[in-house]
Amino acid sequence: NIPPKKGEKEKPPHSFEKAQPFFGAISGERQTGPNVFWILTSIEFAKISANYTWISSQLPLLRDALQYLLDGLDPEESLMWADGSLMIDTFRRAGFTSDTNAIFVYLLNELADVELKFGDKRLSSQLRALSLNMKKSFNLRLWRDDHFVTSVDRQGNFIDLVDYDANLMAVALNSTDSQDKDEKILDRIDSNPLAARVPTWVSETIYEGEMSRPEGGTADSVCGMARIAWFNALARRKLDGPRNFRFFLQNLLLKISADLMEHTWLPERYTIDGSPQLDRTGFYFEYPAVLLLLLYKILLGIEFGFSYVAVRPWAVRKFRIALGGFKVHFLRYHHVKITTYTHGATSFLFSHMADPHKPLKFVVSSYCPGQSPSKMQQCTDEQVSPAPPLCSCGLLPCSS
Repeated sequence: NIPPKKGEKEKPPHSFEKAQPFFGAISGERQTGPNVFWILTSIEFAKISANYTWISSQLPLLRDALQYLLDGLDPEESLMWADGSLMIDTFRRAGFTSDTNAIFVYLLNELADVELKFGDKRLSSQLRALSLNMKKSFNLRLWRDDHFVTSVDRQGNFIDLVDYDANLMAVALNSTDSQDKDEKILDRIDSNPLAARVPTWVSETIYEGEMSRPEGGTADSVCGMARIAWFNALARRKLDGPRNFRFFLQNLLLKISADLMEHTWLPERYTIDGSPQLDRTGFYFEYPAVLLLLLYKILLGIEFGFSYVAVRPWAVRKFRIALGGFKVHFLRYHHVKITTYTHGATSFLFSHMADPHKPLKFVVSSYCPGQSPSKMQQCTDEQVSPAPPLCSCGLLPCSS
């Protein structure tokens, strides 16, 4: 149980000093990140666990957490006014910022899905409409030539450090309004050798002086961060193609995994020369956690949704993976076998798997009490296939 800040809507703390919660970012500004990522993590947990009773019970808290954020909404502009950075807490970002608004387009749609399935359908429609309006305004007000600027004020004055976190987020989370913008953003980022060498460099211009706290510091700007590498990978997967696959494989997945194998653990950041910054916080969770996501979400393309599972391998010929009670065995152009003990899925989407001229054989086994594994079936690529009745270990009723 995380205590809200007194006198505010529900807000997780920024950090803890022993048992004492602190709510302000190092920059001294009101940070949107804790609420945004707490909401998204809650939704992701519900999807993976299929614990829909839990997410239904959390809806009042999620709405309060959203309302705290919406206190910064400018209804005339349909944009969020943020006083601080989304997820790099030493940076001075203020105004209609690209990082907060890029992720907010996605956040509103995710919450709309939750409300549609478990809550208020009218509220779901309102959230989706707000997301659409915000996306239009975001692309209109913050786009300059080949990227989104750092922030814009109400008079149209802008600050621009060419932030890679915000721009990769915009591509990855479908906050742009065209593929042309997606490609221009990646071209701009890839033109910087640091962005290719370091997974992933923070921005084209260094945050220093008034733009960083403590004033005069630059440490959070002269480094690579795993959280940005994650959005980098999502953006590459979205645009697809040989160039983006090579970048993902060589500059992200294989680089980080090789460093992890060499050092067992990784520190918090990468240095300007593209090596782990060993004098920074050691045994840090972020790079190993992101590496896991790169493997199963990006390379193997396994995605959990409400009542469905998607499997879309990216240039992978065969694999076996077990995620808790969920197992996949895939052999390209031949078969895919899914075994699930826990996920209450009603459909599966298979993509990037089958030869266009030959159906893919698949079997889905549930192994619930009183249920037999399904018989072998066939489907073509990109087909949504109905799943057999599944049991989810007490989280949902077992179908008969």
